[in-house]
Formats: sequence, structure tokens, C-alpha cells
Amino acid sequence: MGNEKDLRLALDIATATGGAIIAAVMPALAIPVATVTVGANAAGHSFIDRHLARSRAAVQETIEAAVVTAGITAEQLIAKIAADERLLLVFSDVVDSSIRSALHEKIRAMGRSLGKMAVDEALIDPESVWIGIYKVIERPHVRVLQILFSERAKAFQSVYPDLYDAERLGSLTGLGVAVQPILSTLTDIGALELYSAQRSTSAMPEHYREGKLARVLLSNLEGLSHTT
Repeated sequence: MGNEKDLRLALDIATATGGAIIAAVMPALAIPVATVTVGANAAGHSFIDRHLARSRAAVQETIEAAVVTAGITAEQLIAKIAADERLLLVFSDVVDSSIRSALHEKIRAMGRSLGKMAVDEALIDPESVWIGIYKVIERPHVRVLQILFSERAKAFQSVYPDLYDAERLGSLTGLGVAVQPILSTLTDIGALELYSAQRSTSAMPEHYREGKLARVLLSNLEGLSHTT
């Protein structure tokens, strides 16, 4: 990737661009001075320092993935972003999402999309769609998708080997009933499909199966893939 000086400069610019995002959480951390002890105040500063360090690391991870994909320096990447309003809006969105996520594969995937957009204008729209998908994905969503390709999960299936109801997916992932909003999100983005059918005289409960984007999504999240 680009040299260290380029990366430091890009990080400074990126941090400034995302400054409003980071600063937005600071009022919630503000505590009236008269109501805190010196020790509590120091702890608050330590928390803020860790938060800012984590935010900067997320931005760095995003930029590194982008420059490797684009084949340009970090400084050139930031210059391209600054010169295009569409890229600048996407970049701000990506920085916001990266700062708020602990899923590093997602952060890098958004960075790769950003890198593609920076060097090919024709990819701005399709990669923007992918970034929108990555934004709603976190570890629980990945866990559900991986279950679809897990031999352990398939062992539980009998008559309908490719279908999973919400209760079973909740059990296999350890999410319980909390799996339901995860399933809704995955269905909305095309990674899961709903399947309903009439079986004899009673209706078969709603089941889920692999959607058209499931394998592509896991492939795009480098390091997270389905079981082959």
C-alpha cells in the first residue's frame, strides 16, 4: 500500500471528515464538573481516549482496504473522495458505519467497495448498494448465514434438508427468539428467502432457505465463507 506518510495524512483528513460523527457522541459523555470526583473525571477521559483510538483504527482499516483495492496511495484516495460529492457522502457513511461496528470483515469489505468506486465511476452505484448491505450486517447475521452451509445444521434436517424455521435457526445460532429481526433483515437484503407451502391438510410454518445473495455476501466478507 502507500507509504506511511500518505496514510498518516489520509487518516488526519478522514478523522477530520468524520469528526462530526465522533463529536456527536461526546455530549452524552459530558458530566457536570461539580458532580464528579477527580477519579471519575479521569475515567471519563480514559473512556473517550479509548473511543477515539478505536474510531481512528476503524478509519485506518477502511482506508487500508480501499487503497489496496484501488492500487493508489492513501493521499490519492482522499483527494479523489474530496473531489466528488457522491464519494464524499459515501465515505462519510462508511466511516460512520465502521466506527460503530466490531465486525472487521465488514469494515474491510466497505473499504474495498470504496476503493473500487474511487477508480471506476461506473461502480459507484452498484458498490453503494453493497455498502448499504454491509451496513446492516453484524456478527449475528453472519452466524445465521453460516448455519445455512453448516454440516452440523444439515444433520438436523430430514424431509426438507434446505429449509429452516425461525425456532430451529434461533436454537442453532444460540440467538433464541432474538433471531427473528436478524431473519427479517437477511430476507430484506436477499440473503434469505421465505418458503411457505401447503402440506396435506395443514399449512407448513414459514421456513427460510438460502437467498441468491447469501454466498456472494459471505464471499465478499473476506475470511468468512460458507462450508464447502
